Amino acid sequence: MREGFRRMRRGLVWAFRGRHVLVTLLVVAASGVMVRLGFWQLDRLAQRRAYNARVLAQLTSPEVDLNREALTIEDPEAYRYRGAFVRGRFVPEDEILVRNRFYQGRPGYRVLTPLRIEGFSEPWVVMVDRGWMPEPLPEFVPPPPQGTVEVHGYLMPGETAPDNATPPAEGEAWFWIDLRMLDDRRPYRVLPFYLVQTPPEGEVDTTPPIQSPRQVTLTEGPHLGYAIQWFLFAAVLPLVYLYQVGKEGKSDPTARG
Repeated sequence: MREGFRRMRRGLVWAFRGRHVLVTLLVVAASGVMVRLGFWQLDRLAQRRAYNARVLAQLTSPEVDLNREALTIEDPEAYRYRGAFVRGRFVPEDEILVRNRFYQGRPGYRVLTPLRIEGFSEPWVVMVDRGWMPEPLPEFVPPPPQGTVEVHGYLMPGETAPDNATPPAEGEAWFWIDLRMLDDRRPYRVLPFYLVQTPPEGEVDTTPPIQSPRQVTLTEGPHLGYAIQWFLFAAVLPLVYLYQVGKEGKSDPTARG
């Protein structure tokens, strides 16, 4: 142990001499980068914890009555997973399918049907995710109920297609739930969030389109472990380097100390 400390002290002297200077600077820079990565992971951890706190608040908040509050929601992301219900009539002729959606590991489609919200003077609709259909898609997609209905579920913000994405033609399946694009292509106004319909509490839906209850898994991810690793690397690298330089310096007949 003492010999190791002596080598590191000797390495500290020799690290800033001659041919070692450039490597020393690189080691210092690498350690700085590792420290920065450690703090970046701590920042990611803080963001994840803040996100978890927002989601937990939504999970425990009362349901949103979209017939009363739909137009007051300015930030759809802040309502992610918030329970909600709405009354109105489905518009089945404008239904869309969203491909590449998985359920229990199986690929398929989500069925999104616009629902005209009652009580508004303007024609506002909320897209209702009525459930999942398997791939290959059956020839017959069960239609939504007719007449005025009340739909319960939870809210999700819309998705944004990449800038280079080609808008789907009418009748084609969509790749993204791009509600802004839908708003531009429909004769009515589409809200910037959609409602994922869930089965009645305690019931299990097995008939396509399959609805599933709201299930949210919140974790802090690996960020704390990664941060600790980066800080350890930042601390160990200079020590190992100084030890090695000190070892070389001891074998150098011109070395002193």
